[in-house]
Amino acid sequence: MVVVHLPRYRWSPEAVSEAIASCRAQGGVPIFMTKYAGEPFEAPGLRGKFVMFKCWGGTGPEISRLFYEVPEEDFRMMEQRVGDWKWLQEKYGPKPAPVAPPAPMVPAPAPALSPSELGEAIGGKLPELCKVYAESLPPEKRGEFEVACEGAILEKLMVKK
Repeated sequence: MVVVHLPRYRWSPEAVSEAIASCRAQGGVPIFMTKYAGEPFEAPGLRGKFVMFKCWGGTGPEISRLFYEVPEEDFRMMEQRVGDWKWLQEKYGPKPAPVAPPAPMVPAPAPALSPSELGEAIGGKLPELCKVYAESLPPEKRGEFEVACEGAILEKLMVKK
């Protein structure tokens, strides 16, 4: 037996649904473990079936807990399947809202500069800027890109308003 010293929660539809929702809100994946290293869990002073709940990959506060008095039917299903949280959420509560992917980072728009102002702001950095970007390209494309980059930027700078 593995003795667990996590916060203890009696198994209930509300407690299970709340644990899943808290984990998903953090962007985590709910994990329900019936054993560790092949050994069942136990907690001093409590009886029945035990399940450890972990939130894998969440970004918020730790929400691990030990559920006790887990119904035999649910315990057997957790031993036999994967994706426990999905069928448990369907059984015990409303389907969770999908976790939205993080918003892409969008650079702030550059201030509108005239070609001469842009030239002054960049100064002698044009070749350096092109080389920095070129380093992210495959080696066979770097030289070609640097020449094209510098030429295109310089051409734009020479255009008069």
